[in-house]
Amino acid sequence: MISEKKFKEMALSFQGTEAVKHFDRIGFKVAGRRMYASYLDKDNTANIFLDVPEQKVFCEIDPTNIYPVPNKWGDKGITTFDLNKVDGEFVQEALLSAYNAVVKPNPAKSKKAASVDGYLKALPKDARDKLTELRALLKSVAPKATEALKWGVPVFEEKRILFAYSAHKAHMNFVPTPAAMEPFRIELAKYKTGKGSISFPYDKPLPKTLIKKIATYRLRDVRDNDAKWM
Repeated sequence: MISEKKFKEMALSFQGTEAVKHFDRIGFKVAGRRMYASYLDKDNTANIFLDVPEQKVFCEIDPTNIYPVPNKWGDKGITTFDLNKVDGEFVQEALLSAYNAVVKPNPAKSKKAASVDGYLKALPKDARDKLTELRALLKSVAPKATEALKWGVPVFEEKRILFAYSAHKAHMNFVPTPAAMEPFRIELAKYKTGKGSISFPYDKPLPKTLIKKIATYRLRDVRDNDAKWM
């Protein structure tokens, strides 16, 4: 659980952020720029202003506790996070992305990648190298799978989505679904995980054997049991 105090600390930790009154909420904005998040104390939820592709990624990971605001603003990317249940790492990532969109818009986001190669090419070298390594591992497990971009991030598909992966500021996320992670919980204990996702920092070697075991489990589950995505 993320308390009101903790969420405020997270939002106000970004340079230049100030808290402002916003109807029945507390808004968080950078002086002279638009708001990028708000907090509602009565139900301990936060609305974070993402773009639509990012919103889809976060909602797929934990759709029960992360979901679009149920109005026209939700269609534009504003996303509700239930702070009583959602993983704190996801909240931190979403806040950072929303903040960066306000203070330093990412040219790669303004010009959407048209392919997986384009997505990787637009990344900084440390991120590109690690995601390329993961991509090769997943290709070795599912050589017949099709690669595509879904919600702005790379995925492998065979009948349905097998797994996804995405770049973040200091780490990458591998998303093989909760069911594919469950048999490997002991081995995953040393890593940061969310509902269906595993985080790997760029400055540490990838656990290649573990990644291939999880990916193989997911592939077999889809082929044998038509396992769903999330």
